[in-house]
Formats: sequence, C-alpha cells, structure tokens
Amino acid sequence: MDCPAAGRVRSNMKYASISSLLQPAADGKPAAAIVILAVMLFAIANSFVTDDAFISFRYARNLVETGELAWNPGTGERIEGYTNFLWALVMAAAIAAGVDPVAASKVLGLLFALLTLLATYRLSARLLQSRRAALLTAALLGTNYTFSAFATSGLETQMQTFLIVASVSLAFSIAERDRWSVRRSAALSVLCAAALLTRLDSAIPVLVLFAYLLMNFAGRPSAGNRRAAAGAALVLPALLVVGSWLLWKHAYYGSWLPNSYYAKGAMFSLDILKGGVLYLFEFFLSYCLLPLGFIFLFMFKDVLARVGMRLLACICALWFLYIMRVGGDFMEFRFIVPVLPFVFILVSATLRALQGWRVQAALVTMMLLCSLFHAVTFRGTPGVESVPKLRDYITGESGRWELAGKVLGELFPEGGVTIATTAAGAIPYYSKLPAVDMLGMNDAWVARNGAIIGPRAGHRRAATLAYLVERGVNLVIGHPLVETIDTERGSTLYSIADLKEMFMVQNVSADQVPAEAKILEIPLDARHRITVLYLEKDARIDALIAEKRLATFPIARL
Repeated sequence: MDCPAAGRVRSNMKYASISSLLQPAADGKPAAAIVILAVMLFAIANSFVTDDAFISFRYARNLVETGELAWNPGTGERIEGYTNFLWALVMAAAIAAGVDPVAASKVLGLLFALLTLLATYRLSARLLQSRRAALLTAALLGTNYTFSAFATSGLETQMQTFLIVASVSLAFSIAERDRWSVRRSAALSVLCAAALLTRLDSAIPVLVLFAYLLMNFAGRPSAGNRRAAAGAALVLPALLVVGSWLLWKHAYYGSWLPNSYYAKGAMFSLDILKGGVLYLFEFFLSYCLLPLGFIFLFMFKDVLARVGMRLLACICALWFLYIMRVGGDFMEFRFIVPVLPFVFILVSATLRALQGWRVQAALVTMMLLCSLFHAVTFRGTPGVESVPKLRDYITGESGRWELAGKVLGELFPEGGVTIATTAAGAIPYYSKLPAVDMLGMNDAWVARNGAIIGPRAGHRRAATLAYLVERGVNLVIGHPLVETIDTERGSTLYSIADLKEMFMVQNVSADQVPAEAKILEIPLDARHRITVLYLEKDARIDALIAEKRLATFPIARL
C-alpha cells in the first residue's frame, strides 16, 4: 500500500543496497522460508527450560488434580503466584491430556516463536514497503540469541510476544487501509484480551494501540451503524473477557494484582532504577545495538516519518521505561523479548535511512557476529543470570534441582513434610510437597513483609526465621546447595550466621532457632547430596535419618 506520506519518505531517502536486502522485491517467500527454517533450528539448538517455568507447571497440575489454581492446594491458601494466567491454563490442558508440561511448553514456545517471526515479517513488509527489508528484520530477530533461547524456556514469553505483534499488525491493517469491520475489530479485541490474560504488562502496547485506533476511528468520516458496530466490537470483547477475569481473580485470590507485584513492583528506589537502566544498557551493548541507537537519534525524523513507525517507537519507549521502573529482570534480557520485533523493525528502518551499502553491510555483519559472540561468551552480570546458568540449575552438575525435587518426592510420597526454598520451581514441582517460597513470589506474607535483602529483581525480600518457624517448615533448602559426595567440608559445626549464609534465612537469632534444629545431608544419587536445615522436628524425617543413617550436624548457639 502506498500513501502520500510514505511516497515522500521514499523519495527523500537515498536507498543503498546491502545485497538488495533493503530494496523492494516482488517475491521474497523462498528466501523467507530458508531464513525462518534456519533461525528455528538455531532456537532448537539453544533449547533450555528455566526454573521459574515450573511455578506455572505446579499451578497447572494442581488445577488438573485438585481443581484449585493454587500453590499449596487443600490448605485454604489462595496466592496468585503466577503472572501468566492464560499460559497456565494452556499447560493445564496439556497435563490433562497426559503431556509432560516441559515438552509441551517447548513445542508451543517454538510454535509461537515461528508465528512471531511470520507476523514480524508481515508487519515489517507493510511498514517498510519491502519484502527483502522484512526478510532482514526476521533474520536479525531470529538470530538474536535472547529471542532464540526464550523460545523454549517453558515461560509464556513467546506467546506474549506473538500476541502483541499480531495485535499491532492487525491494528495497522485495519487503520491504514480503513478496513473497519465487526469481524476484524472483534478479532483484534480478542487478541488484545489474550495478550493481557497472558501477562498484565501487555497493557502497555494494548493501551497504545487502542489510543491509536480510537483516534483513527474518530478521524474517519462516519459510516453510520456499520462503523459504530465495528467500534463497539473493538472495545466490548476485550472489556468483557478481561473484566470477567479480573472480577474472578479478585474473588478467588482477594487481589486485583498478582502476588509478584508486591514481591517485585511495589518497592521503588534509585538502586532499582539503576538496575533497570543497567539491564537495558547491557542488552544494547551485548548485541552491538548502541551504534544503531545513536544513528537512530540523528535520523529519527526520516525513520519515524510514518505513523506506524512512530507507534512502534512509542511502544518500545514505554516498555523500556517499564523495565527501568521494575529494575529489569534476573534472567538474561527476557523482559526485552516482547518488543524485540519492534526494535528490529526500527533497526531495519534506520539502516534504510543510511547512505552507502558498505556501512549497511558492516552494521548488519556486526549485529550478527555480536549475537553469536554473546551466545558463546555471555556468562551474566551482577543481578542478571545467563541462559547457560539458568539451564544448569535444572539438570546441570552444579544444580540438579530436578533430581533434588524427585528424590524428596520419593522420600516423602505421602506428603506432609513442608519445605522452604528460594528456588520455587523444579524442586516444589517434582517433590509435590507443601512449600514456602522464601522470596515471596508464591507467599503473600513474604512479598509484603519479608526482610529486604537488596534491589535485585525478584530477589528483594526473603523469609525470616520466625516466619518459617510459624509456618511449621521442616526442611529449609534455601538456594539449593547440591554438592558431590566427596566434596570436603570445612567444618562439621555450623553457626547461627551460617543459616543466613547457606540457606538465605533472614533475621536469625539463637533464641529463635528450635533446640533440635540441625544441618542434614540428603543423598540424591551415588555422587551427589543436598544440604538442608532440618528446622521443625518431624517423626518421618527422624525415621528416615535413622533408617538411612543420614549425616547430621549440630548448630552452635554461641
């Protein structure tokens, strides 16, 4: 589609060729298929699952098995510890069908990544008026290591990203071509509602879209009842679906906002803001996008000449402000993925505004090499954990959290024993034991009243010893300490201070520690053991210690 504004932009820009990728093309479908196949294979090669995904899996399984969308079913405790309602329901459907949620999440994640690439290609072709420019956008997005890795993380990230990109693409199709109809408006409304049910922070792009569409709707000549019906179809389905969901969850959980808001978003400080700024800076630095950012600032009038491009820039800017406000995330640049398609459309538009194919080629080559270099070398920064480290937690030599959860479940198949851990994913999921989330994502008291331990996203409050005792916690795992059996122990006498150092228990004092509390070693297999704090006495644990002759160590009260 051509419009006068777009024509003026093209006539003013001197497009240089980067192997013709940025020039109009009649048909780019074969090349697009090859590029998309290659980047999907890249995503499969980067496959991993993060510990946080098992939080949603636990809620989903509890829904299927007990009818409660709860962390600890049967206790009357209602906590909205997940932030991905629709994804949790999808996982529940997979579990009900007899499919392992890990496998289901990876397959669906790859599917949504593929759909995101296709939607990004289509949106980019519409905005840049070039299928080859759209192909470049899809290639840059698909080869971005962060986008690729989080296709299989077990999280809702790719589902949310697709719903946002699909919503924006359909909105532009309706507004720019004046294709208002009840069917299209209702479809867009449902897409936006699904994005909000997947994650509430989808409200940022959704509100921008609705503002844009309502202004477009108001600026068009009236077409009578048909046009009014299309406007109503845009608003009412989303209002009905999201409104009903909010009313249900307030009645079910007693809160409009998920518990993670109180654990993460309710606090604010300059350190949190600094963490968010550094999070964004590290991303743009790692992927060599800073030069494109500076070029964009100098050429933004040309790049943002079209309304659609300005809308994408607005969504990105607001999303980055949101990231700064919440302090980023501890997972490797996960929070940036939902707007990465828009970032790379803006990158392609910036490249088109440049003169000289050598400069364009150099910048594209630099971005591709930086993504590869990042994938090979990035091992995290303070407060941000790399994908290899996140992968290692579950099955790696230094983590083995899946194994720890399974062993605990086998040792206490009847349940009853209560555990407490900061790793509230694979261990609670596989053990099926009642669990206290020591960082508060799934615990209302910790999220609001836990001891403040720092500005790190998702790790700002932690459970106190008094609270763990009050909850009757038997085994405190803290951040799981899994070691090989032959690891030498520096001492067999532990101090009160070790409880905080080893298990992240806060506000510890000698008079609060139960008299019979001790350190306990539990073998996981022939080579590994996990060390826990045996806090509240339990006959089943005592019997296990006696039967298997498990090693225990006293806690010095001095």
